[in-house]
Amino acid sequence: MLGAAALRIGRRMTFGPRLANGNHSLAIVADDNFPTADSATDRNQVLVFEVLR
Repeated sequence: MLGAAALRIGRRMTFGPRLANGNHSLAIVADDNFPTADSATDRNQVLVFEVLR
C-alpha cells in the first residue's frame, strides 16, 4: 500500500483501456507543485493500476 509520502499531490485520475484479462486500468498522475523550475527534487509520477472486480 502506498504511504502518504509516496503519492505527492494527485492531479488527474482516469480509467484507461481494458487490460487483456478484461479488467479496467486506472491511471493517476501526480506532481509536487514544482517548488522551483530547476529543482533536482521536482518529481512527476504516473501510476497505473489494475481495477479488480
